[in-house]
Amino acid sequence: MYTDLVREYETIYDKIVSKIYPIRRIGISYGRLSSDNYEQLSLFVDQNKKEKEKNIENTINLLKDKYGKNSVLKGLNLEENATGMIRNKLIGGHNAS
Repeated sequence: MYTDLVREYETIYDKIVSKIYPIRRIGISYGRLSSDNYEQLSLFVDQNKKEKEKNIENTINLLKDKYGKNSVLKGLNLEENATGMIRNKLIGGHNAS
C-alpha cells in the first residue's frame, strides 16, 4: 500500500542522506510488487484502517481512470508554482518533442 511504501522511503532517506548537503533530485521506483491476494497479517496493524485505506486508493484510481489524472490531486499541486497538473498532461511526465 502507498503508506507502507512512503514509510520505507522515509526510512531509507534518513539512513543515507547527509543533512549538510542540499538535495537536487530524488528518484524513486519500484517493481515486481505482489498481488494483494497474498498478504502477511499482523497483530499490530489495524486491519479495518488498512482496508479503508485500500478502498480509498482504489476509488482514487477509478476516478483517475474515468476522468483523467488531474481529477484527483493533492493540495500541493494547486499552489502557484506547482507543476503536477502540467506534468500529468505530458507523456511520462516529460515533453515528447
